[in-house]
Order: sequence, then structure tokens, then C-alpha cells
Amino acid sequence: MARRDLVFVAMALSACGGSMEGAVGGITMDVADGAFVLHKDPAGRADGLTVLLSDHLSVCDSIKTNTNRRSSNTLVLVFARVAEDGHLLSPAPGDHAVAPTRPAETGVYAGAFFSNFDSGCVRTLANKTATGESGLVKLEALNRQGTANGTFDITFGAGDRVTGRFAAPLCEAEFPTGPANCD
Repeated sequence: MARRDLVFVAMALSACGGSMEGAVGGITMDVADGAFVLHKDPAGRADGLTVLLSDHLSVCDSIKTNTNRRSSNTLVLVFARVAEDGHLLSPAPGDHAVAPTRPAETGVYAGAFFSNFDSGCVRTLANKTATGESGLVKLEALNRQGTANGTFDITFGAGDRVTGRFAAPLCEAEFPTGPANCD
């Protein structure tokens, strides 16, 4: 394979998912895939967005089947726009301040959580270590039929900092609730 072909393959692979520099709880991640899910209110209107980046392939399939992958890592970014009356608005591009919980006041926020699953699909990091405490997530573009693109600079509970970018394709699925499967 020629050098220019290798560059093209590397560019294509990085376009579907993203990248992450730094470590959380001493754990690094080479992003292999990503996806985003739109959250909808009972009337079917989009009122939130979650981006998942992982070091395993088929992130959308994992979402659809509510499955955690053995010996894997996942960065979850949850986007919220809170209206004056407290209800959630449709996601939109812009800067989202990272907060460990959904703030009660009006604004645009992102939550961040890093999961490291062992061979039995058990999370190995304490919630305090794995939860984003501060930083900024920029949702640069959102095509509701295509991709969510942006960058992140997040500091986690133990002071760990990660930066990177995402280009996550839409996953047509309900975000899972309840206990996850293990594969």
C-alpha cells in the first residue's frame, strides 16, 4: 500500500469516532468508533444528545442491544440546554460547560463519564474518578441525519485531563435504560 493510501485510510478511520489524548484513572483510550443518540421528549421532539466514543467497534450495535463490551473503555458526553422554566431544549451547536450534575439554572451544559470495563464487564473506576468535573465540550456541527462533530477538554474528579475530538454518526436507537448485557 502506498504512503498516500495509508494517510487516506487513517483519515477515514479518524472521521468515524474521534480521538482522545490523556488518561482517566491512569487509563488511556485509542478511539475505534463512536455514535450519537438524540433523546426525545414524549411528543417526539429532540431534547438532548449523547455522544459515545469507544475503543471497540460497533458502538451503535452496543447501544441498540444495551451491551457493555468486555475489557473496553467508553467516553460518554451528554449535552443539555436548559430553558428558564427548567425544561430541556433541542440540542444545538455551541460551547457546553462541563458539570458533574445537571445544573438547575438556565444554560448549556455537558456531562462527561468515562467507563473502563474489565473482562466481566464490571466498571473499574470509582464514580468520582470517572465523572467530568469541569471543562468545555464544543459541539461544532450537528446534522440530525448524519453526524455530531466537536472537541472536548475535560477535567475529571481526580484531576485527570483529557482532550480530543469527535465525529460521531447518528445511531437510530433509544438510549438504553436498565441493567446492561455483557459481551
